[in-house]
Amino acid sequence: IMVLRRGHLVANKLASTSSPEEITALIVGAKAAA
Repeated sequence: IMVLRRGHLVANKLASTSSPEEITALIVGAKAAA
């Protein structure tokens, strides 16, 4: 899963090693870039 914020890559993680909550936090900016 690649997460972009304002056109910048903030995370590039395997879906199998990430929880839905973690991905949501990355998308909304509640968690620092991974």
